Amino acid sequence: MFFPIKELPTAALEAALSEVGVVCRPLPDLQLQDFPPSNATDTETDLSGFTMKVAALILSRFQEVIFLDSDNVAIEDPEILFNSVGYKQTGALLWPDYWHSSAAPDLQLILDVPSMADNTFESGQMVFDKKRVWQGLLLAAFFNMQSNLYYELFSNFMGKGDKESFAHALRAARLHYHLLETPVGSLGISKTSCSRDQRSCWQEFAGNTMTQHDTDGKLMFLHTNLSPKWSLAVPAEFAFYNRRWQVLEPGNATFLTTLQNPLRDPEAEIYQILVNLRCADFLELYVSTLESDQRMGAQKQMPLGLKAFRSIGGWTGSFHPLNNGIDFRRAYVWGLTGPYLHFTPTSIGDHFQYIKNTWGKAKLGRLHRFWNWVKFWRRRLH
Repeated sequence: MFFPIKELPTAALEAALSEVGVVCRPLPDLQLQDFPPSNATDTETDLSGFTMKVAALILSRFQEVIFLDSDNVAIEDPEILFNSVGYKQTGALLWPDYWHSSAAPDLQLILDVPSMADNTFESGQMVFDKKRVWQGLLLAAFFNMQSNLYYELFSNFMGKGDKESFAHALRAARLHYHLLETPVGSLGISKTSCSRDQRSCWQEFAGNTMTQHDTDGKLMFLHTNLSPKWSLAVPAEFAFYNRRWQVLEPGNATFLTTLQNPLRDPEAEIYQILVNLRCADFLELYVSTLESDQRMGAQKQMPLGLKAFRSIGGWTGSFHPLNNGIDFRRAYVWGLTGPYLHFTPTSIGDHFQYIKNTWGKAKLGRLHRFWNWVKFWRRRLH
């Protein structure tokens, strides 16, 4: 497990991690150049955030690596991915995101590649044979070190970050990767939405977790990538825990009924992990010694202890609040398309708004530019 310099583990935490086979290693205390500078006086940034992902991949002593974001839960053993045909052929497995590509038109020329992918990518899980794709990983590191430039080129709207850098780097390095064929799904809750006048209400799906699959199309990863994520402010009993994994799309299925092992409850398992972590002797001491305020806030306040708060109306919901989820229908209205549409119902009104926000605005934009051109030459001629 790699730690930034400002978040190095205490001796007690390192000992606890070693008991479960984890070796703690520090990430280099590098200063990276922003491009362009984030402000006039500061042109350097610490190795942090998305950049830590590719740094951990490159610095790992393992040749073959399964990378998982810390908010990504594997509900089946991912080691089988090393034996998949796509991995053996290419040395790289990548997964799709919800959206179609929105890369800058100039990116193909900048990278000098014969073609561009139509889809976007999701980097919450990746599998690499570093020996075979080493040049691509180094180029991905360069893209992330110059993130203020390349993140804008890779994506002009949704999901800016490191996620597109790996596929583009592999393509630019003339290396191949295998993209998992099963479209990304979504796991979340069913919530009630109402019209503005409150005269009509309906049930609507709100996704809070990406679902990704193995090479045989079986559900394998639950990527909880929408905040708030895992909170250590957990109730004393799981009965009072706010479940976020209730409905699985596509299919509008009850999540627990879709698992290969009907006796498993991944959310209950995660709850117990959170309880164990919150009650661990090393935790509060570790938090108090953090040099960085980024993770816990300037006061480094720990969440409330294990108490089941109640009110007259029942459970207050003070612990582990649910987020509103992704409104996929609204994403379509905004003008975004992609694989998410295979589980997102849309109406005639939604289609009208989509046309208005894409084709209509594009036409108006061209007319506006033409009119500005006419006014420019009228001024020149007069």
